Amino acid sequence: MSEARGGDATIVSHSDRWMRLLYMVVFAIIGYVVYWLILFLAAVQFGLALLTGQPNANLKDFSGKLNGYLKTVTDFVGYASDTVPFPFSPLDAATAAPAPAKPARKRASRSTSKSSTKSKTKSDTSSDKAADDSDS
Repeated sequence: MSEARGGDATIVSHSDRWMRLLYMVVFAIIGYVVYWLILFLAAVQFGLALLTGQPNANLKDFSGKLNGYLKTVTDFVGYASDTVPFPFSPLDAATAAPAPAKPARKRASRSTSKSSTKSKTKSDTSSDKAADDSDS
């Protein structure tokens, strides 16, 4: 068996294709199980969100980590990576939950809001002058 150890990660060399095939079959099965676990957790998360009105933070974090692990498994099985996933390599930052995306806030441009304020001020001033002229 020709495996290279890159740091703590197990890396399968290209010359040992039969060993890679064995790893690929094992991780394809693991990936299949993880995929269905993610779908189950999504259904549980949906039910909890219906009951409580908001998603469970711990479950969201765990699902994010499982998604990261599934990505490392599919990268290995699809030849995008030569590093054998956990448990043959340590769980690293690649399997960590991604940081939640912050919603973008819309801002009104300052020039638009100032010009509309100025135009209101001018129209209010001109209508006040017209009212004053009619009273006189």
